[in-house]
Amino acid sequence: MSKPDKIRVLFIFRKRSSRFHSIENLFASVQRHLPQTIEYENLYLPYHEGVIGKLKNILFVLKECAKIRKFDIVHITGDITYITPFVCGRKVVTYHDLGSLLSGHFSLLQKFFSLLWVRLPIHSAVAVTAISSATIKEILAMLPGQKCKLRFIPNCISDDWQDNESIIRQEVEYVMTVGTKKNKNLERIIKACAGLDVVLIIVGKLNLQQCNLLLSSGLDYVVWTTLDYQQIKSLYSQVDIVLFPSLYEGFGLPILEAQTRGIPLITSGIEPMSSVAGRGALKVNPYDEQELRTAIEKLINDFALRQKLVELGRENVKKYFCSHISQEYAKLYKDLTKLKK
Repeated sequence: MSKPDKIRVLFIFRKRSSRFHSIENLFASVQRHLPQTIEYENLYLPYHEGVIGKLKNILFVLKECAKIRKFDIVHITGDITYITPFVCGRKVVTYHDLGSLLSGHFSLLQKFFSLLWVRLPIHSAVAVTAISSATIKEILAMLPGQKCKLRFIPNCISDDWQDNESIIRQEVEYVMTVGTKKNKNLERIIKACAGLDVVLIIVGKLNLQQCNLLLSSGLDYVVWTTLDYQQIKSLYSQVDIVLFPSLYEGFGLPILEAQTRGIPLITSGIEPMSSVAGRGALKVNPYDEQELRTAIEKLINDFALRQKLVELGRENVKKYFCSHISQEYAKLYKDLTKLKK
């Protein structure tokens, strides 16, 4: 019996950064579980910041065309989708969210960015993956005629997050929230926690308004701004509740992180957070400060509920193990190699 032909995949990533590594961690986990019939290499762009850097990145991939053409599939992994029309070969492009393009009114500048980051890349790709059904809907709102190219392949939770058996403490002392950008809803979280006998752990850099709000709230709080990957994992194991009532996400990876580490979770009852969390979270209207506070108090006072949410969360997160998600990418690559170039 003859061995199946190898499929060669080139993954193209943005420039390496100590600050931004979620996309890189995601695909490193996927790659570890790809079948042996798939061989892969990684290519990192040399530039990041500014218009000049992006132009240099385009020139870089044009110069690398001879090398890139040797691969069966070229996968542009996200954030750098603007290079897609200039990359030769059979291209897959992944979208994590369209948040920056959808904020505010649709200005002329936003139309320009949507052309470079969404419209042209999708037209030039043979397949487009999105990490949530919400992102699929956003893409279809822009390009309804491209539905046949779209595939929903969610994020996965890295294997090394599963090395934990947490103990749910009887008393709630520490609650944690991840992220401080506008969509992370920190201001409402602070107001909802004010007056509660808890310490609020915040991961992210605060702006002046957030600092002033914290000072006037009377809350006990701790702010972490420079945690590395292992430190963030460790921090999850030290808290009693995770708050993630985000206003907008492409996916919401902290939901899976909390569920995998066995931490009771409160998140938004809107998409994609609601679907990602499954039954393993209390869900709230993220715009309703009082509803959020009521949910926090409910978890503080109900140990049995916290136990139940942890059990449901651990069951929910199994859908997002990398061993499963990587097979979806492998199937996509196999399907695409059947297409004529």
